[in-house]
This record gives sequence, C-alpha cells and structure tokens, in this order.
Amino acid sequence: MPEPLRQYVKDVFMTQGLPDEDAAIVADHLVEADLRGVYSHGVIRVEAYLKRLQAKGMNPKPNIRILRETPGTAVVDGDNGAGQVVGVKAMEVAIRKAKDVGISFVGARMSNHFGTCAYYAQMAAEQDLIGFASTVGGSNIMAPTGGITPLLGNNPFGVAIPAGKEKPVVLDMAMSVVARGKIVHAMKSGTPIPNSWALNKHGEPTTDAREAFEGLVQPVGGYKGYGLAFVLGILSGLLNRAAFIGDVTNFFDNLTDPQNGGHCFQALDIKAFMDPTEFKEKMDTAIKDIKASELARGAEKIYVPGEMEWEQRELRTLNGVPVAEAVWNDLAQVSEQTGIALPPTI
Repeated sequence: MPEPLRQYVKDVFMTQGLPDEDAAIVADHLVEADLRGVYSHGVIRVEAYLKRLQAKGMNPKPNIRILRETPGTAVVDGDNGAGQVVGVKAMEVAIRKAKDVGISFVGARMSNHFGTCAYYAQMAAEQDLIGFASTVGGSNIMAPTGGITPLLGNNPFGVAIPAGKEKPVVLDMAMSVVARGKIVHAMKSGTPIPNSWALNKHGEPTTDAREAFEGLVQPVGGYKGYGLAFVLGILSGLLNRAAFIGDVTNFFDNLTDPQNGGHCFQALDIKAFMDPTEFKEKMDTAIKDIKASELARGAEKIYVPGEMEWEQRELRTLNGVPVAEAVWNDLAQVSEQTGIALPPTI
C-alpha cells in the first residue's frame, strides 16, 4: 500500500537531480516516518526539501567522503547533500567499523535535515548491532533554561536494540516536549496545541501553533532536556565542525546557504559482549517482563519503546498511509511544479 507514495516522493526528488539511489533513500525515509505515525518527519517535509533544492541550498549530487578516521571512528563530509543520504552513508561506515572493532563513533558535517533518528539506529539493529543516532536540529528553536534566546535545536537521538521473537526496542525522542514538525503540522491543519508544547516569543505558554512556531519549544523535563540538547549538540555539531548555536541557519527561512548540519552515529556489536542469539533471547524476556507489569487503574496496555510505531506500521502497510489535507494540498503544489502526478488515494 505505501509503494505508490514512496514512488511518488522518489520521482519528485529525481526531478531535482537526485540520482535514483539517493532519491529512493530520501523517499523511503519519509514514507517510513509516516508509516510509523511520525508524521512530523514524513511527507510533510517534501515541500521544504524541494524548496531548498530549487534554491540551490542543497547539493543533489554530493561527493560524500571520509575526512579522517581511526579503526573505530570517522568524520564524514556530506558535501551539502540530502541529510538522509548523508546519514545512511555515515551509518553504513559506523556499522562496518563496529563489526571490525566492536564499537564505533562516526560524526558527519556539511549535511542537511536528516529526518528521524530511528531510521539510522534500526539499520544497525537489523544486523545484530545496537544503533544510536543523533543530530543538531534544523533550526534553533529552544532557549537555555531561564532564557528566551533560541540558541539550541531540539537535538533528538534514537536508539535501536534488536530482540528475538519480539520487535526491536526503538527509542526515538527529541529534547523538546514534541518535535517542531508537530507544531508545523498543527499550524498547517489550523488546530490548537497543548500549552505544554511551546512558548511564544515572550517566553509564555501558548496554544496557538503559529505563535509557537515563531516562539520556542519547551525542553522535555525542563532543565534536564536543555542539558541533554546542549550535550547532544556538542557531539553532533561542535565535535564534527558542523553548525552549532550561532552558526545554525533556519531550515525554513534560509534556503540558499548550506546548513552544515551535523550528526553522530554509533554502533555496538553485540557479539563483542555475548552471543547475539542469547542476547536477543534475554531481550525477549525483558520485554515480556515489562509488559507483564500489573496495570495501573485506567491503563489498558504497557508498551515498550517503539512498539506503538511497529503497530502503526503494520496497520498502515495494509490500509494505506493517511496524509493530512493541508499536507496533501502542499503535495498537490509540488506536483504542479514538478509534473509528477499525485499517487492514487483509497
């Protein structure tokens, strides 16, 4: 069911000069996000990426290369390519190095918005490794605790841990209460947001999505989320000579200057610690133990990280990918610009 949408997104990006393989990577990433219910990073991003490509702010045919490396580390230069393409190439390096020496840490610079962290972490989990990915957010939308100057992105991270008969455990979270893409989605849909999501430009809680978009996201856990966003920004940005704090350009407003987006990736080879089969059996037991916890009053089910997204993916693979009306209207404009017909609806 998702194949027509995946093909549509791929064809759109090929009109902008992305090679077949790279366009397929971007399309797969965006559609997978929608399949998992992470609509803030799904096809809602097509229009924004297209604008950046049209403005020459993103390189459709980058020369992605390793700048420096050791047996367990590397720094990858993305040559201002699409973030998903840079991210996949860098994670492949991390996986290869982890298989060689047991653990790896790979940084990336000169990239762009790379979507969901889970996508890259799961690449490792599929090969019996534990995967980790993080990035500097596409624009500064968070203030340090006590301030109102936006100096940090929401700097998310993702971890994927393989299991046996159970689905992998996948934790993917931003350091803000919600990803800013959900605020964008609410703004496009004309719906209010909870007052815990964001602040207006004066540092006051707001339910107006546009005020929130022009203001600040709230860090998850207060000062703890701010601290994590700062540290993850150092690992993904500063350490790799990528943009950080004052060097970060606004993904939505500045379409022409290279973002110099920064990411980091880690992979841990389970067999360096124990037999992967034994580990996955123990993971199955741990998952079952968590889910067997006595339910609190009013609760219907206990989920482990990533389980809701696996359920969404199964349902949407069978029944189709829902796309909000406002996002569909954006895609219709994309079709007019590129000549690529919209995928069929059901």
